[in-house]
Order: sequence, then structure tokens, then C-alpha cells
Amino acid sequence: MHSCDITYIDVNRQSHCLSQEVTRQDTDNTSGSELHSRSDAKHVPLPWKLLPEPAAEQGCGDQEEDGALLPLALRSALDGDLVESQVGRSTERGSRLGKGSRWWTEICALQLCPLSGFPISMLPYPPYKFRMDPQRAVPHRLVDGKYLALLVISKGEVDVCGRVLVSTDVESLDAYVHRCKLGPFRLGKALSLARVIACEGALGRTEAARELSKLCKAARCELFRLQKIQKNRVLKIQQTSDREPGLIGCVQSFF
Repeated sequence: MHSCDITYIDVNRQSHCLSQEVTRQDTDNTSGSELHSRSDAKHVPLPWKLLPEPAAEQGCGDQEEDGALLPLALRSALDGDLVESQVGRSTERGSRLGKGSRWWTEICALQLCPLSGFPISMLPYPPYKFRMDPQRAVPHRLVDGKYLALLVISKGEVDVCGRVLVSTDVESLDAYVHRCKLGPFRLGKALSLARVIACEGALGRTEAARELSKLCKAARCELFRLQKIQKNRVLKIQQTSDREPGLIGCVQSFF
């Protein structure tokens, strides 16, 4: 079996079996011909149902904000813990000040990623600074950027921390993933493929559908792997450390 059996835990701590969302072309029993014959907007490889009626009315070359393709689906479980930066845009470059600049590891252990519930200070890479207002650097919220990218690509629809992603978020997130060397998971690429699939008569729709399906499946598997790594790290701390009771208490809700 080559399929990935995944249980995804959303921000409300509800379990979902993502393996049921994988399209028929991802299973061993399905021939490749189904993808060739069912690449219209209604049969975009799940879970990328990014093609509501308003989007279909746009021209295929329309450069509207990518956020218009992202319907509301998830709500952040946390409403507080906004980060009011005192140094504004200069802090956006914090992770590039030097190899020893691991500023996020000094953050209070109680500050969790609102998407994964994992402590920000335990991330092996800098957190992503998600703007509460896409036009303003502050206030922002620290999130696990890799988790965010994988989540959006896996589900294809997301409302993060109370607002819908827009094109500037897509560009910023892709730049972050590239800068931190977090893999080939680019939301901009997924949106470009979805846009090709949405355009009736566009060349390469079948190939785009196949490539998007492959990207979504890879993102789901990587998300599952990341969840396992984070859970194991929390378990290890619970089992071996008694020096940070505040951390132990706050991460128990991770499960």
C-alpha cells in the first residue's frame, strides 16, 4: 500500500481521517484514466475545492487576490497572545541576523502555535510572523510556518487567526518556506495549478491536476510526519524533565 493513513487534529482538537479525502486516483485500484477524464472544476483533486461560483466568473488571466480562492474553513482556537512588536519591520529579519540568533527559543513556554498547539520556543526553525492586518507589520502572531503551509496545501481552504489569506500572505509564506529551507511546499505553486484547472480549455489542465494531487498528498504525509515529531518531542520532555513545570503543564493540552 502506498497511501498515507493520516489522522489530522484541527485547531478545535477534533480528529479527521485525511486518508478518506484522498482522491480515487491516489489509490492502488484506480487507473490513471479517471484523472484524464475528470479534470474539470468539480473534480479538482481533493481537498482542493478552490473553485466556487464567484471564482468561475473571473477571467482565467484575472490577477485578483489569491485569497478570493480560499473559502472560510478554519478558525483559530486562540484569540489572545498577539505579539506587539516594538521594532516593527526590522524584526522580520530576526532569523537572518546570524547563526546564533535563535530569538524565538527565549519566548515564554506558554506561547503556543494557534494551529498546532506546539510551543513556539521549541520549534527548530524561526516561527512565521502572521500579520493580523495584511497591510501592517504589527500586530502579528507567531505561528509554525511549516505547519501553516502544509495545512493550507493539504486542505486547500483556510481562515487563519480570524481572517482569510490574501496574495501578500501567499508571497510572504512562500518566501519564508524557501528562506528556512522547509521543503518544496509552496502555496503559490498550488494556487497556480488550481487556477489552470479552473480555466476551461486551458492547456495542461490534466497535467496540472496530476501535479496538484501529488503536491497535496505529499503535504498530507509531511503534515502527519511533523505532527508525530512534535508529539514525540513533547512526550520526551514530559518523561525526562522536571525543571520546567510551566512547560509541562502547557503542553499537556497538545494531546
